[in-house]
Amino acid sequence: MSSYTKLFHTIVSSTIWQQDSETRVVWVTLLALANRYGEVHASVPGLAHIARVSRAACDAALQRFEDRRWERCRMV
Repeated sequence: MSSYTKLFHTIVSSTIWQQDSETRVVWVTLLALANRYGEVHASVPGLAHIARVSRAACDAALQRFEDRRWERCRMV
């Protein structure tokens, strides 16, 4: 089943958007892969492959996303 992810224009004013390109690519990849519940079922190597970034860059991005100081962002 195909679906789409709606992106709001405020995405470019997010604090994550101010990070390096690889972090932004991983973030947008996660948004694109999320199911209707906002869940992404992927391994880190698989996510890195889909996002076309190195495993180390993917790991670093995921660590940044876990930081609770991000505004308007909540990891469950």
